[in-house]
This record gives sequence, structure tokens and C-alpha cells, in this order.
Amino acid sequence: MKGMIDKFGSGLSLNKSDTILSPRIDEFYLHFECRLLSTIEVGLYDCFAGLVLSMSCTHNLFSNKFHHRGAIDYNHVKPIFCLADEYWDTGDKKGISTENKNHPHGDRH
Repeated sequence: MKGMIDKFGSGLSLNKSDTILSPRIDEFYLHFECRLLSTIEVGLYDCFAGLVLSMSCTHNLFSNKFHHRGAIDYNHVKPIFCLADEYWDTGDKKGISTENKNHPHGDRH
């Protein structure tokens, strides 16, 4: 989206969400859009409680062949995950998060 900052520094694409103001990441196959209800500090981290307002999944990854109500076909998923402020897929580093550089817990975070 024009004017939106890529906080990951990795070329992931941000796009408009359906029900909330925060953008969604196009490369992610599953999106939950939530309303924040409360934040609870747990040790060095914040725990968020929210209400799911909408959920969407890339159409070709959702199927009824695994469960009668439908399920994600994990044979076709290429997950991206975060390990210590670095974003990886199942073998390649995708980028580094810039989000926590000024975290109040400093180096302990």
C-alpha cells in the first residue's frame, strides 16, 4: 500500500485488512483480524487478549478433504516464523524485525 512502511525490511507485501486498520501481510496464508481487549504483562513480555473479528485463508489452501468442516492443506504451506527478531521460512532467512529495537526491557527482550 502506498505510504506504508515495510517494518520487516524483507520485501513482504502489506495490504489493507477487511475489518481493522492494521495492514495484513499478503505472503501469509492465514489472517486473523482482532480487536484488542486487554494487555497483561507476563514477565518480560506482554500477553494480548483479543476478540477475533474475521479470519481468512488463501483459497487454495483450505479444503474439505481433511475434515468435513474444512481444514488447511499443510502439504502446500510454506510457513514464515519469527526467531529472536529474525524472520525465516523453512530454510532461508527472510529479514530482521525493527520493531523491538527500543523495547523498554532493552537487551533482556
